[in-house]
Amino acid sequence: MKRFKRLADEIAQALIAEGFTVHRYDAMKTDSVYLKLDYGACNSIRISDHAGYPHLKYRYNIGTWVESYMETEDTYPRFYWPADQAGAMVAKCAADRDARIGWSGEGGYRQIIDKKKREAKRATTGFWTHARKVKRKK
Repeated sequence: MKRFKRLADEIAQALIAEGFTVHRYDAMKTDSVYLKLDYGACNSIRISDHAGYPHLKYRYNIGTWVESYMETEDTYPRFYWPADQAGAMVAKCAADRDARIGWSGEGGYRQIIDKKKREAKRATTGFWTHARKVKRKK
C-alpha cells in the first residue's frame, strides 16, 4: 500500500475522532483518495501523490506533491498541505465545521447534513456511487 493510502486511513480516523462522518472513495484510474466530511456539509479532501485536474476544486488538499498554501482565486478558498502536516489539516477541518455550526446553529448544520445525505442516496454517478462510509477502528 502506498504511503498516501495509509495517510488517507490516518486522516479518516483522526476526522472520525473529531466527530465527523467520513465517506471515502479510492479513485480507479489514479492513486488518489477522496474523503467527504459530514456527507459534504464540511466539504471534501483530496489525498494524492500528484496534482489534480484544474477544473476539480477540493476545499482541502494534501499530498506528497504540494507545499503548504491557500488559494483564493475562486469564490471559496482552497487549502493545501504537504503530507507531513495532516494534523494541521484535520484541525482546520474541525475549525471550519465549528464556524459553520456557529453561523447556522447545530440544527442548521444538521439540516445541511440531512439534505446532503438525501442527495447522496439519489446519486447515480460520481463519488456517491463508489464511496463507502469509514468506520472507527478499534
